[in-house]
Amino acid sequence: MNDVSVIYEILLANTSVNNLVESRIYPYIAKEFEKVPFIVYSKVSVNPADSKDGPSKLDTIHAQVSIFQDDYDLVSDLAKKVRTALDRYTGNVNGIEVDSIRFIDETELPDFDTQYFHIAQEYNIRIKRL
Repeated sequence: MNDVSVIYEILLANTSVNNLVESRIYPYIAKEFEKVPFIVYSKVSVNPADSKDGPSKLDTIHAQVSIFQDDYDLVSDLAKKVRTALDRYTGNVNGIEVDSIRFIDETELPDFDTQYFHIAQEYNIRIKRL
């Protein structure tokens, strides 16, 4: 499992989110002509916490979560649910030890080509390395 895929697992397990998106949560690119709402997540960068004793024991992944919907109020509601599911999350996700997830920023980006409302959220995900 890829480190950033913890986003998929957390959102899939969250009833409030998954009841709305029905498992339409994709890495990097959604399927063409996908039914809304859907979520796309991606890894933006990784910042290791190097030490003098060896390789990093804690990586910080900067990730983006994009939420798409054809109604502004509904996309706003889903974005709140996604933030509630992810922000300050800690725990083990399929063998990956998540030290913490921290919400950083949110931007509204309407897509005039598809007529979808798009909210992009940014997170820092701290992953413990064994």
